[in-house]
Amino acid sequence: MTRPLPSQPDAFAPYRVIRRLGGGLQGEAFLALDPHNKQVIIKAPLNTGIRDRRALDTEVAALRTVGSTVAPRIQDYRPTSARPHIVMEYLHGRTVDALLTDGPLTHTDTHRLAVQLATLLDTIHTCGVAHGDFRGQNIMITTGGLHAIDFGCARLRTDSYREFHHHRQADLFHLGALLVRAGTGRPPFSDDWGKAIEDYHDSKADLGALSGAVRTVARALLRHQAWRRPSAATARTTLLRG
Repeated sequence: MTRPLPSQPDAFAPYRVIRRLGGGLQGEAFLALDPHNKQVIIKAPLNTGIRDRRALDTEVAALRTVGSTVAPRIQDYRPTSARPHIVMEYLHGRTVDALLTDGPLTHTDTHRLAVQLATLLDTIHTCGVAHGDFRGQNIMITTGGLHAIDFGCARLRTDSYREFHHHRQADLFHLGALLVRAGTGRPPFSDDWGKAIEDYHDSKADLGALSGAVRTVARALLRHQAWRRPSAATARTTLLRG
């Protein structure tokens, strides 16, 4: 299905929009071509208020802080355009979500992916950035390894340690949920909202057939008490030892 182009297709000139990739409450992303006909991703907020521009500034700062080894490289940033936007490199590959639609992975592949995910998150956190939405749809599998995308919810430690810490704990929880989904093919908590809330508060995640270090790490990351969750670095070390 072809998605609509922006209401002003020339708003991102000299970049030429090919199609809309998706969007949410805060912004939308487009596949486009740069002046050399190279594919790029353009991300723009839906609104152009001060808060929206600040959010875009934070996302750019987060991307520049973590670097292009774990996130898309920024090609251009135009905060003062009629419609502010970021232009990023187009990453070839598929998301972790797409990988897991085929069903649960083998024990060996689950362990390998777990190490890669923990390493990616550790790198991001070590840079002083909390991703804020560390889910399968926001993690790309490329020939160069895993890359995190969509830093729209990111927080920097230098801006607000309290917000950074809160988002960091959410990242760790999402990492645990990804490990369970990779090894079992389903989320760690019930589809029944009431039961899911109850099990979450009791730290009773359904770990299914997970075993070894992956099971140990997933259980710890999914604890209701956020302060008891291990860091991404500790999770990575435990996985490597297992």
